[in-house]
This record gives sequence, structure tokens and C-alpha cells, in this order.
Amino acid sequence: MEIILIIIIVLILVGFLTSNQKNVSNETEIEEASNKEFKLFLKGYLSKEYHIKVCYDHIIDSGCVDGLKLDFGLFSKHFKAIQVQMLLACIERHTTEENYQNFYKDINEVVNRVDVDIWTLAKKTYEESYASKGIRGMVNSLNEKPFKGRFDNNLKSYLVSEMDIMEEQFDTIIKVYL
Repeated sequence: MEIILIIIIVLILVGFLTSNQKNVSNETEIEEASNKEFKLFLKGYLSKEYHIKVCYDHIIDSGCVDGLKLDFGLFSKHFKAIQVQMLLACIERHTTEENYQNFYKDINEVVNRVDVDIWTLAKKTYEESYASKGIRGMVNSLNEKPFKGRFDNNLKSYLVSEMDIMEEQFDTIIKVYL
């Protein structure tokens, strides 16, 4: 009788352990699928330039930068670096340090695959300005480097409001992947 009871207990434990391994395996598969979806989202987001073009045209049309030789490609890299910095900040606000590090690694990988300059700008130009003065600080950095300090207050306000909208969108979107 005791042997049968021991066998039943062993079978129950084996079944429990096997189902837990399946759950862990399923959780890992779900996490990997979510990471893949996030990477695809990020790559797609970085390849779309409509919003960047709208902001660039607004800057050109403002008259503030008349006489400057401006390159849309350079502006696009700066704008994407700002977006990357905002995305990192949104993730950091909504997740644990460990999860943030995983996302950070994924973002670094995707951004560097798209364009190494974007990551370099995000880390060397916009990380500190965002940390100290938020979006307004990044707009000021954007104004100084490629635009030689030519933005007026109206243009700065416009860019800050556009970037505030993007940050709100990132806050909403990132919750899907957490």
C-alpha cells in the first residue's frame, strides 16, 4: 500500500514539474515573441520619416534657419536620436531595472542596425539634455548643434509640443510590450 502511495506521489510530482516546465517554456516563448514584436515595431518606427519631414518642413518654413545649408538626412538622424532617448525614458518609467536593461539591449541592437550615428547621437548629445531638462533640453541641444542656435521661441515651443505628443504615444505603446 505504501509503495502505491509513493508511486502516486512521484507521478503527481513528475506531472507538476513537467507542467511547470511547460509553463516556463511558454513564458519564455511569449517573452521572445514579445521581444521580436518590439524589435519589429522599433525598426518600422525608425524607418518612417513622415513626422520627421513635417517637423523639418516646419523648421524650414519658419524662416529661422534661412541661409543655413541644411541636410534632411542629418536632421532625421538627430530627430530619431531624440525619439530613441524618449523611448528609453518611457521604458525606464514603466518597468523594472532588469526589464529595462533587456529593452535597452534590444533598442541598441536595432538602432545600430539601422544607423550607428543615431545611437551615438542619442547617447552623446541627447541623453544628458533629456536627463537634465527633458524634452525642452533636447530641443535646445537640437537647436545648438545642427541649427547653430537659430530657433526662435515659437519654433522651440512647436517642437516641444510635437515631442510631448510623441512621448505620450511612446508611453501608451510601450505598455503593450511590458
